[in-house]
This record gives sequence, C-alpha cells and structure tokens, in this order.
Amino acid sequence: ILASGGNKDIKIWNINNNDLSLILSIHSAHNDYLNKIIKLNNDEFASCARDGKIKIWSQSYKEKKCINAHTTYVNSILKLKNNMLVSGSNGNQALKFWNLDNYTLIKSFKNFYSTAYNNTLLEVDNVLFVGEKEGIRIYSLEGNILSFFYQNSELNTVLSLCYIGNNIIIAGTTTGYIYMYQIIKKPFLTLESINVIKNNLKAVEGIDNFSYSVSGLTLCIDQNKSFIISCSLNGEMKMYCY
Repeated sequence: ILASGGNKDIKIWNINNNDLSLILSIHSAHNDYLNKIIKLNNDEFASCARDGKIKIWSQSYKEKKCINAHTTYVNSILKLKNNMLVSGSNGNQALKFWNLDNYTLIKSFKNFYSTAYNNTLLEVDNVLFVGEKEGIRIYSLEGNILSFFYQNSELNTVLSLCYIGNNIIIAGTTTGYIYMYQIIKKPFLTLESINVIKNNLKAVEGIDNFSYSVSGLTLCIDQNKSFIISCSLNGEMKMYCY
C-alpha cells in the first residue's frame, strides 16, 4: 500500500495476514504537500504535489523522473489506457496530457477550473470526465486525438467522481447531493458529434442528505457493486443502495 498524509513523505506498507507493516518511508518526496499517489504498472508509481511536480518512482522506490508539470499545485493525476497521464491544476487553470513513454507533454487545455480535490478525474471507455467548480467537462480520448466536447454546468463544485458500472457515473457535490448520470453513446463518440455529446451525460437521479465536507469527499462502491459509499473529512461514512 502506498500512502501519503498531510506532509511531504510517501510511506509504503505491506499487508500480511491482515496486519500492516511499514516497509519504507520516502522522506521529503516532494517540496510541498502531496495530493495523490497512483499505480502506473507493476514496476512504477507516480505522485503529484503542491510543488507543481509529478514524480515517477521505480519498483525499488527510487525517483526515476521528475516532471515540472505545472507552475502551481498539481491537484490530481490519472493514468489513461493509452499510456498517457493526465494532470489537473487549478492554479494555472490547465489540464495536461503526458506521454508516459518519454514523459513529454502531448497537449494542454486552458481554462480548466479544478475543484482542488484529488478524486475528480475519471476515464470510462476512452471518455475523460473532469469534475470542477462549475460541473463536469467531457473529453474524448478516441484514437490519437484529444478533444474537449461538452460541459455540464448544472452542478455546483464537484468533489468526487466514480464509475459504478452499467454506463453510470456518480458525482458528489457541495450541494449535499450525489448525482447519478448515464453515459449514452449514439452510437459512439466522434469528433463531429457535438450535438450527440451534449446528450452524453443524462441525469438519472439524485441522492440527498449525504454527508460531505468542503475539504474533501471520496465516493466508491463495494466489491459486489451493491452499495455507494461516501467518506468525508468530518469523520462520517455512509452507504446507499442503488
């Protein structure tokens, strides 16, 4: 298990017979607080922090590459299926796509308003959903072309996004609601189908009275995909049938 807290360190834990034992601490992995750690493959993992950097780490927990990704906070990173990495920053309002083969910048989208939370990037079937202060943005990842399609602006600040299966994603927001959306492809996403993409995110229903904290929210589902689970920084966890 890779873990980071409210400091600059990364800790690696081993699970053995339901017990946790600390393997290693990487002290001052970044120059500022870490925001997220993700697994890239069997050999590497990546981290991002408020120092504007993305770091790639080897299986031996050594720093392999440091990318000066943004001029300010890197709020979130996500590995995409086509060996790309996407990073979001609300400081310079940019969403950037990186080639993990040579760690070079592929494309940058400006005027991206991140929510400053680390659970707002989600990929489903070559479509990237980005939660932000004014709703959800949709990007196509089809082929080798990255394109911004559509923004659903009916939501307030999106704190977390999660895919629950059956072409349905859920979004937790500062309104105190969990919104469910159905992904509709008619018949598929294309660069010319702007009018189709506008119907690509269809509201299914909302769940009210969930606990949230404006400082952070995590949404996930259980292994059997029977419950939606919400966790927030006020110490509460709630489960919902859907």
